[in-house]
Amino acid sequence: MEPQAGARAPRLRPRPALPPFPEPTEFEVQAELVTGDKFIDDLNESVANVYTSVALLREEVYNNGGLEAHDAKSMGKSNQAAWKSIRRLLKKAKDWRDQIEEAGARPLEEPDHLSRPIPKA
Repeated sequence: MEPQAGARAPRLRPRPALPPFPEPTEFEVQAELVTGDKFIDDLNESVANVYTSVALLREEVYNNGGLEAHDAKSMGKSNQAAWKSIRRLLKKAKDWRDQIEEAGARPLEEPDHLSRPIPKA
């Protein structure tokens, strides 16, 4: 069944008074982890960038929980895709942290909240 001409796409409306996302969304390499070795420092910077990406995806899923979806099926697919990306990114960060440890340096640790369930909106 095709949509009628002039028909509007379903809109998502934010719920009133959605509290701000309660987790940090930016991560940086602490000064004590900078070694001067370009390979290790670049890997640690990549890990920090992955954690920032994961945090932003978590924020997106959190904010989706605060929307009234007319099409819950597509919202569920969007959240599933975000979770799949989160798992893939966290695995990539773990692989890089392992490489840093094998090189004898200290990696940027994974923040505990990145692997916990997302707080409800």
